[in-house]
Amino acid sequence: GKPVGAERVCDDKIGHYQDYDGGASIYWAPSTGAHLIYGLIRNKWIKLGREKGPNGYPTTDESNAGSGKGRYNNFQQGTIIWKKGASEAFSVYGAIYNKWGDTGLDSGALGFPLSDEQSTVGNTGRFNDFEHGAIYYQPGKGTHVIKSPVLEAWTLVGREYGHTTRPLGDT
Repeated sequence: GKPVGAERVCDDKIGHYQDYDGGASIYWAPSTGAHLIYGLIRNKWIKLGREKGPNGYPTTDESNAGSGKGRYNNFQQGTIIWKKGASEAFSVYGAIYNKWGDTGLDSGALGFPLSDEQSTVGNTGRFNDFEHGAIYYQPGKGTHVIKSPVLEAWTLVGREYGHTTRPLGDT
């Protein structure tokens, strides 16, 4: 679409952006270059705080996911991805993003994320749920994959709220 208004300086005073008709934007920063972001991914990125949020600036244009079943944009600290037919995109970043990468991202054993990264009980760690498991991170204890059906059993006993608290290894 056509540009909407003038090019603007981002809130962090480092990058610039231009919005376009139809809900698309191009964001530029000296360290990342210019990248197109739109739709569900743009909506999520805005909700999480744009460049000042946990993902940082986009480092790729929106592209087809490796599995061919969705779309993603990579960012300085992670990715925002959605699966075809979904009404929402999800954010995965930091240590959890790296661990998910080790499993093959959306093409791997865990599939697509089903949640944004969120805090564990007592804000002592972080986790994301995925189609076929979850990834938990806790400082000093590492980042661990809990695959289904172990995840379902752990959920029945309260996950980290229960007597088993946090995972100490991968399933």
